[in-house]
Amino acid sequence: MQLDDIAKVLVVERDAFTMPWSEQAFLNELGKNPFANYQVIETHGQIVGYGGMWIVMYEAHITNFAIHSSFRGHSFGKELFQAMLDEAVKYGVKKSHVRSTR
Repeated sequence: MQLDDIAKVLVVERDAFTMPWSEQAFLNELGKNPFANYQVIETHGQIVGYGGMWIVMYEAHITNFAIHSSFRGHSFGKELFQAMLDEAVKYGVKKSHVRSTR
């Protein structure tokens, strides 16, 4: 994800969450957080989802993950999540945590 992507990411964010992050939150993550790593997934030039994580030492913590409702069910989430895992491995991540909120 780049600064130029934020407006399009906000469309996904507002579609996916009842309490979406603000533009400023994304600006802070991309511009001021050295641990932040964010990726987008596109189809036909349109951003349809994004995921973010903090990579701290040998751990990756997912901060947010969303696919626009119009594009769910087409494996975009699976593809994006795999790309995030691959990125984490590049940074030497060796530990993962899975916690359900249910």
